[in-house]
Amino acid sequence: MHPVGFLIMKAILRFGSRIVELSQVDFCPQFNRYVYWLKQPVGWFVVALGASILVGAFVSPLGWALAVSLASIIGFGLAFPWIAVYGTRLKLKPVHASVHEQDAAEIEVEVQNRLPLPLMGLMINRYTTTPADEEIEIGEVGLAHVPLLSVTKFRFKIHPEYRGQYPTEAPEVSCAFPFGIWKAKRKLLSVEPIMVKPLVVETAGMIEFSGKRLADTGDGERASTTGEFMGLREFRNGDSLKTIHWAQTAKLDSLVVCERGGPQHQPLVVQINTGRSEGSKLEARENLAWRVRIAAGLIGLFGGQKQPLQLKIDDQLIHLPAGADMVPIAWNHLAQIPLDGGIPSSIIDASQAPTLCIDSQASREPGPPHLVHVSMHSVNSESIRHSALDCSYEVDLRHDIGHQVNQFLLKLGRAKNVA
Repeated sequence: MHPVGFLIMKAILRFGSRIVELSQVDFCPQFNRYVYWLKQPVGWFVVALGASILVGAFVSPLGWALAVSLASIIGFGLAFPWIAVYGTRLKLKPVHASVHEQDAAEIEVEVQNRLPLPLMGLMINRYTTTPADEEIEIGEVGLAHVPLLSVTKFRFKIHPEYRGQYPTEAPEVSCAFPFGIWKAKRKLLSVEPIMVKPLVVETAGMIEFSGKRLADTGDGERASTTGEFMGLREFRNGDSLKTIHWAQTAKLDSLVVCERGGPQHQPLVVQINTGRSEGSKLEARENLAWRVRIAAGLIGLFGGQKQPLQLKIDDQLIHLPAGADMVPIAWNHLAQIPLDGGIPSSIIDASQAPTLCIDSQASREPGPPHLVHVSMHSVNSESIRHSALDCSYEVDLRHDIGHQVNQFLLKLGRAKNVA
């Protein structure tokens, strides 16, 4: 290309880009509220209707025909969506009350059409699987044909990426059928939430936190009807007849029972700190999500071994009930942790109870977004002897997380045996 032609082309491109930049500048933001209606297609139809009326009044009668056509389109395009939205009753409820992260969850929609005409174009908006913000689009679910004067049920699936209770905000029913020039919206009044529990990191291990001496409270052994033989004592009301030692009873001429006992489990405190790690908002959210998932996996592991547990989220200590409901209740508490975390605890609990801490980093400073610090701290006192347990591990989120957690459990088991 000739140098002169190249310069002319370059100048044209520069002028064109400048025009595009100027077209995106808001020169009069104070007047935006007066022209926002033009963002809706119906606004331009109204402008065209006004122009048609002027043409019919001052230029040609054909303008009146065009004005009538536009008025009919505007009227039907506004009336039908409004009637469809306010003439129906919708109920949303999950098929299952709770699911885990990244599992498919079915939502049932019951539509009661009270109108003597079939409806089409109904949409369910704002039933999001993540909180709506500037980075995430709000999804829509379209409903098929709804017969007149009927009750119809639909089902759609969501795949929650993060824990929490959904929907995060009140869903809406909307309709823009048939022309799409205006969308009528109304919030749903009957919505049953679904609880999304954390994804559980699969772990395996057998670590027992128990004492070695008889004790009514704290660590040690507790008398029971099963376990190792500990001695004889007099019969007390409530003792089972199976525990009576008949030979000693005949010898002493009074009821004597065998007392047995076994190691009493210490409560294990699972502490998770929700402080933000380094990196972008999405990286910090992912780091916290995996901290919660690792905690859920460890709670499931120790809960399955009948280990008494307590959950500590930052500085809030939650006492979990013993029994089969302990693990689901703990998962529900983990599910309610905000996606972007809260205020981290000031110190790691170093009390007599064993404390399993899950944090973004060992120090109080924010850690790298690809690392999670898992550690165990405890000081067990038995008689006058003291033994300290301190074990830590860095979990790299870029590799097999379950395998790394199992490696930590192996390291913890070896450290406990030494302590």
